[in-house]
Amino acid sequence: MHIDAGLVRTSGQHGEPEGRTPRLKPSTNPGLQVAGLQEHATAPSRLMEKKRKIDSECRKFKDQWNIQYFVIESSNKALCLICNESIAVLKEYNMKRHYETKHSQNYSKYTGIVRTEKFEALKRGLKSQQS
Repeated sequence: MHIDAGLVRTSGQHGEPEGRTPRLKPSTNPGLQVAGLQEHATAPSRLMEKKRKIDSECRKFKDQWNIQYFVIESSNKALCLICNESIAVLKEYNMKRHYETKHSQNYSKYTGIVRTEKFEALKRGLKSQQS
């Protein structure tokens, strides 16, 4: 038994196949939106909005981040003294996330004066690398 034996093109009954594009008729309903695009196309305020720029937010590096996250300010960015990675946006959330995901297991044991001494040693190490 052949399954494809009964499959025959019947062009007389169905007509020739047309291109891949279906014949669509325009809608007569004025309230109908095409994929929600009309709302956005008619709202000029959305098109005129500018992207937020980080430079215009005037973020400042806080000295408390030095010892808390082992970072220093370098060229308006934060520089991690442990791995020498640059943290581009001066936000505490970014410093904290970097420190907690990459260094907290090894460096959270340092507290008080020992932590300050460790920070100073890392800072001296960076300065000696740069010179």
